[in-house]
Amino acid sequence: HYEAVGLVLYASEERKNTAAQITKLLESSGIKVMVPARLNEMTKRGQIFKPDPNKPEFKLTIQGEKWVEEDVLSKLRGKMS
Repeated sequence: HYEAVGLVLYASEERKNTAAQITKLLESSGIKVMVPARLNEMTKRGQIFKPDPNKPEFKLTIQGEKWVEEDVLSKLRGKMS
């Protein structure tokens, strides 16, 4: 589920999105995820942050972008070949 949330953020404009929008996008893909819980854990891991505490948006950190590019996407590429 972390990978799914990370990929949605990675593909989002400016690498940021709201929990509600991430939930909607994943559910439309048939993926049931407790998005707020995953976002909280990913924040603790340093993969995402809230650029503005007054807005509900989350954004990938540089570390989060590297994680998606190096781990998540490489796993996906490996499955496709």
